[in-house]
Amino acid sequence: MTLTCPKCGKQIDSASVNVAQDMAFCAPCGEMHKISVLTAAAVQAKPQFCPKCGAQLNAGTQFCTACGSTQHKNAVVNDIRAGHHEKLDIGALSMNEIPLQHQSVSQPLQAQAYPTPPASQKKKKTKRIVLIAVGAVVGILLIFVVLPARLRDIATMSEDNDKAIRYFNIALHFPFWNSDGYISDHLGKRYLLNEQYSNAIVHFSTAIKLNRSGNLVKSYRYSDRGTAYMLMGQKEQAIQDFETAITLYNANWFAINTLQELLEN
Repeated sequence: MTLTCPKCGKQIDSASVNVAQDMAFCAPCGEMHKISVLTAAAVQAKPQFCPKCGAQLNAGTQFCTACGSTQHKNAVVNDIRAGHHEKLDIGALSMNEIPLQHQSVSQPLQAQAYPTPPASQKKKKTKRIVLIAVGAVVGILLIFVVLPARLRDIATMSEDNDKAIRYFNIALHFPFWNSDGYISDHLGKRYLLNEQYSNAIVHFSTAIKLNRSGNLVKSYRYSDRGTAYMLMGQKEQAIQDFETAITLYNANWFAINTLQELLEN
């Protein structure tokens, strides 16, 4: 599919398109556009057809007047089901490519410094209590903040899937670090690479449920779970996930291309 600048009408060069960041830059006029908006506009502008009987649909209709079948709420999904959507060659783009701002690893919280009261004003017993309290705070920070953060960072960078899975599973015992589904998402990816599809689906489902990073990241998580379903041979579940991924983000080209291939076979 080619993208056209709505301002100057010129075709946008593929080299100026960043699918992962949902950005397309028009060099002739210098305008920046969202790919998802351009894609949706392109689909809406052309005739829509019923995936079931092939009859042309009226704009915005939810039912086919020829056969009565219900149409999908997302025009891109309908276009794919009808076999009229063009594929985009995404080349070496990773199916799991997510904007860097969503991949960045949060820095571990640092222990706060607690002022020590002057020795002249404290008895030995009070000093002992303060030292124990400070030691307890430092110990809690090490166990619940620094250690899981370190395990998560090592697992993220590791090229050894089994080691990464082991470390992520340990970090998973500290729910704070999985509040946005980060650990579950990465565990799903590692299990997917290890061809442990059932485990991958479980963790991708958790990542989808906990997602707080917006529709773009959620779309890719649905794509990943759809991939696991597809590789398990569960075609219908895979189709549903890819359709949801496209509904969340119209420019998820991995989901679009894969959905087309599933519907063609």
